Amino acid sequence: MWTGASPERAATGMKNFLNALTKGEALTKRQSDVFAELGIDGTEMAKRMQEDAAGGIIAVLDALGQLEAYPATSGSIRDLPLYCKTLCQRTATIRAG
Repeated sequence: MWTGASPERAATGMKNFLNALTKGEALTKRQSDVFAELGIDGTEMAKRMQEDAAGGIIAVLDALGQLEAYPATSGSIRDLPLYCKTLCQRTATIRAG
């Protein structure tokens, strides 16, 4: 079980994450730089989110998972990309039905 944030804070964080993935040409320079560091084009990501949102999210999480992480006090932050990827895959499977 993930702990440490209220459901409201978690929901806000997820909303902000998804909004960044769909901004496309409206990305700030800082947001564009982050996408570039991940090897992702922000405008292309916005298009992908319209066609394959689960795949787009998984691509970003995979890219985040490839970054050299700073040492964390707990292993949970390192597990987040895998956790989210698994959740997206399960959701896609359920929708495909």
